[in-house]
Amino acid sequence: MSREKEAFRRHKFVSKHSCQQNTESASNVQQQLIAAAKDFEAYSIALDESTGVTDTAYCAVFIRGVHENLNVVEELLDILPMKGTTTGHDVFTEVEACVDRCGLPWDKLVSVATDGAPVMCSQKVGVVGLLKDKRNRLCLSGPLQLYTAFCTRKHSVAKVYK
Repeated sequence: MSREKEAFRRHKFVSKHSCQQNTESASNVQQQLIAAAKDFEAYSIALDESTGVTDTAYCAVFIRGVHENLNVVEELLDILPMKGTTTGHDVFTEVEACVDRCGLPWDKLVSVATDGAPVMCSQKVGVVGLLKDKRNRLCLSGPLQLYTAFCTRKHSVAKVYK
């Protein structure tokens, strides 16, 4: 084996210390976002459930909130690993736990954006329907708006190649 290949094989590209720093930094950014989110006048969440390369399903939760001075904050709130199945109830349970863990007030949630999949949009067993039920159980007034984005490979490819 050449000296270059041997040096390449032995070289540590990322030290344990830098990984720890990155984790601490990411945690600090999330804590700052959660602290800022508590002062939102209103917020919305966007949900995107997908499966990674390891066949593990994840739900990305994005938040967009507005402060009293109309300052808008838009960030990735969390990535939730889905354990087992990915029914509407499973996704709702994880999203509900995320909102509660972050201390976000349910009465300030005004809209939800999804990809339009039945697991997300069904009024009875989908995430949106279960979120509406949660708001009704909490006796919250005002409608919960639903926004869907229909993205298919066919349309994406058509836009790229036009």
